[in-house]
Amino acid sequence: FLESRRPPESTPLPFTAAFRITVAQSCTGVGKTHGLARLAVSWIMTREGAAVYTYAAPPQDNLMLLWREISHLTRRHPDVFRGCKVTSLQIERGENLLAGKVISMSGTPEDRVAKASGKHAANLLFIMDEADAIPPEVFRGVDGCMSSEGARMVCCYNPKHPAGAVYNLINEHRANVITLSAFEHPNVVTGDNIIPGAVSRNETVNRIHRWTVELPHDEEPDHECFEVPVCLHNVVECGENGEELPPIKPGYRRIVDPEFAYKVLGEYPAQSSTALISLEWYEKCRQRWDDYVAMNGVKPIDSGYHAQMGLDVGGQGNDPSVACFRYGGFVEPFIRWRGQADPRVTVERGV
Repeated sequence: FLESRRPPESTPLPFTAAFRITVAQSCTGVGKTHGLARLAVSWIMTREGAAVYTYAAPPQDNLMLLWREISHLTRRHPDVFRGCKVTSLQIERGENLLAGKVISMSGTPEDRVAKASGKHAANLLFIMDEADAIPPEVFRGVDGCMSSEGARMVCCYNPKHPAGAVYNLINEHRANVITLSAFEHPNVVTGDNIIPGAVSRNETVNRIHRWTVELPHDEEPDHECFEVPVCLHNVVECGENGEELPPIKPGYRRIVDPEFAYKVLGEYPAQSSTALISLEWYEKCRQRWDDYVAMNGVKPIDSGYHAQMGLDVGGQGNDPSVACFRYGGFVEPFIRWRGQADPRVTVERGV
């Protein structure tokens, strides 16, 4: 998770070359919580002056799932933890610390920022499980702790909706992003139950039949399509009723249910089930805008259009107010501002 692609073995990778923030977009059932537990333990066991703080989206049950994995390690490998002080949500190894932090939703956002702040260590790691549902104020508090050279953060989650604090990290190019797809899991690749309890080939094939369709030969694949991996070419599995399903043909298939994207591919859906405008449309629109501005600069097309203005009133909190000016088919860069408590004042400013 934490290191970039290594140079040749003769050249050791310096610690400073590791990614500071890593986002792992995961499908379901690949063992991300299992992996995070081992990452947390290995961090305090292999580094001096180390501290690990684990967070998980409310309710507290999500955090307990991660700590159940950590507790399993302490019971299975007592020799590794000899000399450590182990409690329900904390492990102390000398000066090193591994702690689970409960996110309370009963206080104010400022309370959650304060509780996530003030954590320091020479080798500091924040683990964010189910990270897409962790309140943004927790990320703001953690960000204040990420100023040292030895600080790292790992975020794991199922990418259901392209929004929130983790998505902003991706969108702002602040994180190394990896994808954990069911198509790469050994159970699915081999068809054997190598890792009991993890995603199976049978369920993956059922989801392909249930949530996707073959792409007609006269259609080109787009953002809503995927190519069937070689390991599943012509594979036959049983459906939920016990009957054999048709073999999966090689080639591209179109996703007809957004659940397939994040449950199988570990990717954001190209089209949300509640969205009016698809992500593909947005990306094509943005590409046309970038191409035009690169050639002509930020200026309207000379076609005699008068400006039309759209205003999104943000009001209080962190959501900004945004003004948008459009001249025919050209849209100027958005104008944003924050902190206007009274919507009427915001409207007057827009006018």
